[in-house]
Amino acid sequence: MATSGGQGAVSQVSTWRDAAGDLLLGSCCAGCGVKGRRLCRVCADTLRANPRPAWPEPVPPALRVPVIVPPYAGARYDGRLQHLIVAYKEEARHGLARPLAKMLADVVASALQIVVGPGPVALVPMPSAPGAVRRRGHD
Repeated sequence: MATSGGQGAVSQVSTWRDAAGDLLLGSCCAGCGVKGRRLCRVCADTLRANPRPAWPEPVPPALRVPVIVPPYAGARYDGRLQHLIVAYKEEARHGLARPLAKMLADVVASALQIVVGPGPVALVPMPSAPGAVRRRGHD
């Protein structure tokens, strides 16, 4: 899309697209509410994975057995990240799927790097409450 302008041209197109979305649809950032973008740069930076082992409290039964790879999280589930995930799941802001999936992929790749030797790998999703699944129509 960009030619001689490089990143500047791409950024300008993105800015115009976001401004048009705000004008037509009243778009705002799902993480912080700033007008004009569905995901502002500050909130997008929040999605840069900082993978680390993260044991849930209480520990679910499936994780009470010895594990080769501990549970990993990309970041603390609070603040902007929490707003982004809630917007995706509860407000049908499905335009966030790609950046959230990128963060998840980075976390999985980091966790797999610590695996020594062969063994099964299990991704354990955090399940939604049955009522929430019925209300949203998806998990």
